[in-house]
Amino acid sequence: MCACCVIAASCGGDGARQADAAAGADGLPDAAGAQPADAAAGADSAGQPDAPGGATPIIERVEWVPAAGCRRGVRGRYTITVTATDADTPAAALTYGGSVSSCFPAITRNPAEITCPNVQPYPGVVTVTDPEGHRASRSFTIEPCRAGSEPP
Repeated sequence: MCACCVIAASCGGDGARQADAAAGADGLPDAAGAQPADAAAGADSAGQPDAPGGATPIIERVEWVPAAGCRRGVRGRYTITVTATDADTPAAALTYGGSVSSCFPAITRNPAEITCPNVQPYPGVVTVTDPEGHRASRSFTIEPCRAGSEPP
C-alpha cells in the first residue's frame, strides 16, 4: 500500500477520500495495480490518442462519361475519372485499381478508359491506395450511354 494511503487510512474521514482521488494521478499504478486512464489508453504526452500511422486516401468523386455517339446495345467506351486526396501523400503517388462488371479492361490508372456492352447497368468499384498501403474504395453504377458520378 502507498504511504499516502496508510496516512489517509489512519486519519479517516476526508483524508481517505482525498487519497483515493489522488491515487494514480502521478501516472503510477494504484494500490490494486490499475493503470491511470491515460497510461492504459496509450495516450501520447499531450494526452491525445497515438497517431494511426498515416492518412488514408479519400475518394471524393468517381465520374464517368461515354464516348460521343454512344448507343444502347452497341459496345462503347467510357472515361472514368477519380478525384482523390490523401493528407500525407502527393496525388501523383496514389495508385488506382478496380473494375466494372462486364466491361474491360480493369481500371489501372486515372483517368481510365473502359469498354462496356451498353445493354444494362454495370456496377463497378474503384480503389485508391497510397504508398503506405492505406486504401479507400467507392462503388458506382454506369447506366448505358449516360454520364454520371458518385456521389451524384
